[in-house]
Formats: sequence, structure tokens, C-alpha cells
Amino acid sequence: MDFRELFDLVREQQASDLLISAGAPPVLRINGDLYRTKTDPLTPEDTRALVYSLLTADQIQRFEERNELDFSLAYGNKHRFRVNVYRQRGAVAAALRPIPEQIPNLFDLGFPEWITEFAKARRGLLLVTGPTGSGKTTTLAALIDQIN
Repeated sequence: MDFRELFDLVREQQASDLLISAGAPPVLRINGDLYRTKTDPLTPEDTRALVYSLLTADQIQRFEERNELDFSLAYGNKHRFRVNVYRQRGAVAAALRPIPEQIPNLFDLGFPEWITEFAKARRGLLLVTGPTGSGKTTTLAALIDQIN
């Protein structure tokens, strides 16, 4: 299975994450639960080849120097992903998260109306915190969209 097929599967299944690691088939996170794809487990060589197929020569060099790399990736005309490449038990691994095509508004995210006042403030500090996958990036995108 190549990344085109995996990216299509992510969109079809509305997965929030695609996880690539040695010793397991690619995994999709759907509604917080992990589902293995119906493929053979990946070897360390498989994960390296699969992940490196997404990288430029400069990105490969940076990854090999730092053992971690974050970037965004465009797939097709509309689809974009946030990508984190890292080492897991010595093998290349990656976590890919689709970036929504449309930025939701703050009200659709369940925020009260007064939250828009934060977007109008000229000074101050607003902290958006939470665990992985809790919506920090989506919240910030909605706030910035409100400002613009």
C-alpha cells in the first residue's frame, strides 16, 4: 500500500490520524479509536522507504541529523496533512494528520459568543492548551479566521 492509497483511505474513513511504524500495518485513528489497515505489518525497511518517499533530499538530511521532522504536505488539489517524522525503537515512523479543507467558525466548535472578544483584543496573552488531538490547531485557525 502506498501513500496515495493511504491518504484516500484517511479521507474515506474520516480518520483524524494516520500512524506509520515498524512492526504493525498502517493505523488509522477514527473517533479516538485505533484501527489497523488490512495489510501486512511494516518492516523497518518498509517504513523508511514509505516515509522517505514523502521527503525532499533536504528534509531527509534534516531528519537524519535531528531524528525528528515536522512539515505540511499537499496531496492532490485539496488535501493537506501535518506530518511528524520521528524514530521509534530505532526505525523511521510517522504520524500524519489531515488538515481540514474548511476552517470551522468558533460557534460550530461550541465556543460561547463572548470568545470572539478575545479575537478583538489589542493586547494580552491567550493560551490554547490541551492534549494531542484536542483541537488546539483548529481553535487557533478559527480564531485567526475570526480576526481576518
